[in-house]
Amino acid sequence: MNNEIYKTHNSKHKLMMVVNDRMNIEESKNRILFQISKLNNSNEQIETVEFFMSILDAKYLCHMLINDLFDFESDSDFSLVRGKTGKVRSFNLVKKKHKNSRYYSVQIDNGSGQAKENGYTNFQKKEKGLFYSLSSEQAIKMSLALKDRIFQRELIFLTNNSF
Repeated sequence: MNNEIYKTHNSKHKLMMVVNDRMNIEESKNRILFQISKLNNSNEQIETVEFFMSILDAKYLCHMLINDLFDFESDSDFSLVRGKTGKVRSFNLVKKKHKNSRYYSVQIDNGSGQAKENGYTNFQKKEKGLFYSLSSEQAIKMSLALKDRIFQRELIFLTNNSF
């Protein structure tokens, strides 16, 4: 099975967004990798930011995108911060409107932080950050592809661990 779930490229701003499957033998360690890369003139990656999303969070994101549960630039955005002491990553998706077009802005930041006793890791220093704009149609295509992949991997897991 190919690891790439969805890929989109913005040639005007020299950016690329890729969603990959990080399948692991242990079901609890499975993640979806969201990656935004800045490209040079020969389309080689010169800067990359990554976010590893849990399967449950990815399902929730797909549900929100497919059912259009986002308001324009309000508090109903999708934000996650993951990490441990030293390395922290954040993911933020917001629905925006410009003139007659509607789109989603995906921002991924990588940096450092400190883990707290309650398990939350706060962002102390942002080292890299990139954002990518997705049209509503691209966001729905991405979420449908992601939802299909999650269903496929759950089916594989169930058939390999049959009763």
